[in-house]
Amino acid sequence: MALRLVAQGHQVSVYCGKPYSKNESLFYAGIKRIVLPTLQKKSLEKLVFTILSLIHVVFTKTDVILTLGISASLFCYIPRLFAIKVVINVDGLEPVKQFRNVTLW
Repeated sequence: MALRLVAQGHQVSVYCGKPYSKNESLFYAGIKRIVLPTLQKKSLEKLVFTILSLIHVVFTKTDVILTLGISASLFCYIPRLFAIKVVINVDGLEPVKQFRNVTLW
């Protein structure tokens, strides 16, 4: 999606977690990479990265944010306080992935 948006002339930024970003370049195929730190604790990693990303984005000139995953949706009020539009894409299998090791019956 990001590559297609860049091809249409849009400016696209993608937030990357530092522990998973081996490449230090600021751009990839016209996409701006914003690398932020996060904790490397399984229970807090995604939560901390999401909050840092959403706080960081309010200080940029951004029209629309696309967040991925249901956990990010809990904090989408942060950019909305600054009148930034937020789109949430929830993978249909995410609830299944979260509970795959839990017996429900």
